[in-house]
Amino acid sequence: MNRIGISDGPASNVPGGAQTATRKQSFLLRTALALAALTLPLGAQSTAPREVVLHTWVDTSTNENGGSFAGMTIDSAGNLYGATFGTEACSVGCGSVFKLVKQANGSFRYQTLYNFKGDLAGDGSNPYGAPILDSAGNIYGTTMGGGFGLQSGVVYKLTPTGNGRYTETVLHEFGAFGTNDGSEPFSTLAFDSAGNLYGTTDQGGGGVGGTFCLNGCGTVFKLSPNADGTWTESVIHSFPGTSGNTDGQNPTAASSSTARATCGARPRMAETWEPACCSVISQAAARFSS
Repeated sequence: MNRIGISDGPASNVPGGAQTATRKQSFLLRTALALAALTLPLGAQSTAPREVVLHTWVDTSTNENGGSFAGMTIDSAGNLYGATFGTEACSVGCGSVFKLVKQANGSFRYQTLYNFKGDLAGDGSNPYGAPILDSAGNIYGTTMGGGFGLQSGVVYKLTPTGNGRYTETVLHEFGAFGTNDGSEPFSTLAFDSAGNLYGTTDQGGGGVGGTFCLNGCGTVFKLSPNADGTWTESVIHSFPGTSGNTDGQNPTAASSSTARATCGARPRMAETWEPACCSVISQAAARFSS
């Protein structure tokens, strides 16, 4: 929303009573503009909003791997990108990345960009967070499952190869039980200005397991690009879940390049302790993102 500013001008150039008159005129003009700014949106909202269904998933037995928990990303042309979860253990499908292509008449055409193959193929499965795009049109995201034998999730990249086709690269496979790496990333990724990727995992990081934790209660991680096209992961912060620990646990939402990490309710359960965890993670973000 554009803001309109009014300057009174240098006070030293306005003599005596003229200065007072000018300020009064300026105040009246400011008031009139403020009222106009309030009135215009109210008029624009006189028409009730209307929902338009862009796509409906019928069931998970189709090649769409139907059903999406993720948010969506929009590109400069108005196309939408998202991910479908598939089914647990890939019994029907392991999930997919899709695109809703905006048409000239305002409708959208559904297009599957990639179908995940699962851990038996060394691929990810069951994406939960929304995919993101870089300036070159590459797509990045996480899957909560999959990975070659470890089934702890992956970070993936989809590179366009022309004619609407994409090639997948697994940038990082999360560690197995007993390591200090995270596992089960539910989050959407975030870029910083240097091209590094940030995200969170719901489990892992080392520490003591508990009722809601497995080998630690989650991590905040960073992936840095290397000159040879590979990426290096580093754990920025671990949530240990030890008894009496005042740190948060089980982050499920995206990290932020503006140093404000948050968490939300876990997708499989919504315990009453989650809001307290979120506030702790938000306060800690400035420390582990520096």
